[in-house]
Amino acid sequence: MTSPSSSSELPPQPGPGRGPDRVVHIKAGLGGAGLLLGLVGMSVHRLGLVWGAVGCLGAAFLLRFVKAR
Repeated sequence: MTSPSSSSELPPQPGPGRGPDRVVHIKAGLGGAGLLLGLVGMSVHRLGLVWGAVGCLGAAFLLRFVKAR
């Protein structure tokens, strides 16, 4: 029986790969703002806020295709 600290039983360590992209904070902010605008717009029946939410969420979606440099 081997001890759990032996190196042969440890899971493989992740290699150098893609880390989080640089625009992840922008995407998260736009997603959160879109969610908030959408909920507020629906609760107060303001179509302009709902369309603003659609714009924020659309921009967050389109930022998925921005290539990291």
